[in-house]
Amino acid sequence: MIKKISSRRDFLKKMAATAAMTAAASLFPGIIFAEEQLRGIKDSGNLKWTKAPCRFCGVGCGILVGTENGKAVAVKGDPNSSVNKGLCCVKGYHQTICIDAKDRLTKALVKKNGVYVETPMEEALDLVASKMKETIEKHGKDAVAMYTSGQSTIPEGYVASKFMKGAIGTNNLDCNARLCMASAVTGFLTTFGADEPMGCYEDIDHADVFITWGNNMAEMHPVLFSRMLDQRLKRGVKIIDFATRTTRSSMASDKSILFNPQTDLAVANAIAFEIINNGWVNKDFVNEYCNFSKGLTNIGYGTEDKFKFKDKPTKINFEEYKAFLNDYTPEKVSKISGVSVKDIKYMANLYGDPNKKVVSYWCMGMNQHTRGTWINNLVYNIHLLTGKISQPGNGPFSLTGQPSACGTAREVGTFTHKLPHGVVMNEKHREHAAKIWKVPVENISPKPTYHATEMWRAVDRGDIKFIWTQVTNPMV
Repeated sequence: MIKKISSRRDFLKKMAATAAMTAAASLFPGIIFAEEQLRGIKDSGNLKWTKAPCRFCGVGCGILVGTENGKAVAVKGDPNSSVNKGLCCVKGYHQTICIDAKDRLTKALVKKNGVYVETPMEEALDLVASKMKETIEKHGKDAVAMYTSGQSTIPEGYVASKFMKGAIGTNNLDCNARLCMASAVTGFLTTFGADEPMGCYEDIDHADVFITWGNNMAEMHPVLFSRMLDQRLKRGVKIIDFATRTTRSSMASDKSILFNPQTDLAVANAIAFEIINNGWVNKDFVNEYCNFSKGLTNIGYGTEDKFKFKDKPTKINFEEYKAFLNDYTPEKVSKISGVSVKDIKYMANLYGDPNKKVVSYWCMGMNQHTRGTWINNLVYNIHLLTGKISQPGNGPFSLTGQPSACGTAREVGTFTHKLPHGVVMNEKHREHAAKIWKVPVENISPKPTYHATEMWRAVDRGDIKFIWTQVTNPMV
């Protein structure tokens, strides 16, 4: 007879046993294999396993959730998932513990006399609705706002967009994905004219070299990093960690190169300088597919209230671009960045070698950079100069940290300027949304209001008097 997991205490003891067994594996780089997860849970054969997506980060791992008597008690990686191929990191593995956490909110709390008091959900929602309605009546619909998150599910984001833009009639809706991914989006748009990465995880199986730009993948994206390590064992690929500090990724990489904060832009330009001056440019690709422009340099966006760009991108030619790079010789950039001339030339050689396939990975180190759009542009420049883009094993890839930063924010319209299909500035897009939502098209304002940073400035100024935050903690 199979003994069932009868209590939370028994479950936690079994989980602790499994955690102890996998400690060595999880410390470096933080991965647990499917078969290892079950060794510490005795008599697990009676569990019912159901497919699900992991909701911890943006990798998109497939998991199997083991349930007993309707309760989730175990998690393992789905071996049929093309993303994680049966792997599961310690974060994903401990999801069941999160469900049973003592500090998890399971009831509505309303502050009364300065103290949070458990309150029936209906009463709490009535309070929110009454305060929102009161604010609109006194100050207008643009005095209320909602701030949401890439942790929201896609349906939650869609309902938020429909509620704020279709029902309330304000575009005061934005999300924290603006903070983590705005540089990635504007980097895509200003370089390619379209949003979203052009690579895929299959590139890991074909690349010869991985260069991580300020990205501690061993801890932040351990499943993907483990796939890279697996390729090093199988094919001898190289992993180069280019960062401002030493991490587990540095320790596991073939080479760790440290640079002074904010100087990665100069290093990227120095790599481009080397590629051009050593004759490593893929001329056929550049002539066929590339244009050259000088971007915006008057950057006050996000640091000044109601800032608007005054300068505009201007077209230049290849020779002008080459002349611009003359100010970024390895010798000069080495003094600025702290990166040796030898290491700058080494990275340039990896990118420039036509016989090596190179993938560049980055995440918040670049996308939350004070010059995030620029550094995205500059790494794209390197791949475009060499033609190492949109080919198996070749390409730049901006990773994300949240499970639905793309789906919830970009696809269903939780940015101030977006709709589930299109943008608020486009009349046909507004008409399309209004028809589906069964609201007057006049309800949907044609003018975007506040991006995330400006939204909180508007709260501080008093322009926004009611704000609903959902699945995010803007205080931290």
